[in-house]
Amino acid sequence: MLLNKKLVLLLCWLNVTSAFAQKHNALYAEGLGTGLTGTINYDFRFKDDIITGNFKDALGLRFGVGLSPKYIYDVSVAMHPVATGGTKPLVLLGVNTFQDLSYCKCAGDDIEFGANLLYAPKNSIADKWGTFKQTDRFIPSINIGYRRQKDEYNGIVLRLCYNPYFLDGKLHQWLGVSVGYHFN
Repeated sequence: MLLNKKLVLLLCWLNVTSAFAQKHNALYAEGLGTGLTGTINYDFRFKDDIITGNFKDALGLRFGVGLSPKYIYDVSVAMHPVATGGTKPLVLLGVNTFQDLSYCKCAGDDIEFGANLLYAPKNSIADKWGTFKQTDRFIPSINIGYRRQKDEYNGIVLRLCYNPYFLDGKLHQWLGVSVGYHFN
């Protein structure tokens, strides 16, 4: 039953992305960043901006998955969560846009802005870095940073972002580095 629901959700997501995503896709691995430990991400533009005609001005969607070590709170070992050797899945959904750094006359050098929501299940990295609540969590974050992605060509994507996230009512400072491939 659960597998059927997941399959239906996946097919719906693929249908929506194929309906809106005409070109300018990116697939990249991010270390640290909005997924906290690291994620594999798929990023696409909905369509070119209707005013400027530029894909960079258009709103984009980001979907990522990652793994977190599994933690338990074991008072016999320590007064804090300890890793158990297992893993927990992390799921990331975000929106973003990026703008040309045209003043430097470097095609493909951009500044990226985004807002994200990370799903972290109980006993994941969120319980290690936040208050150990043993509950599923949704962790909001933003990203502001440099993105290297050529306009018209397939090629390498490089990202370096500042990724503050909000956990247990506190703002945590964080960075992320990404490497991947851009394709039309």
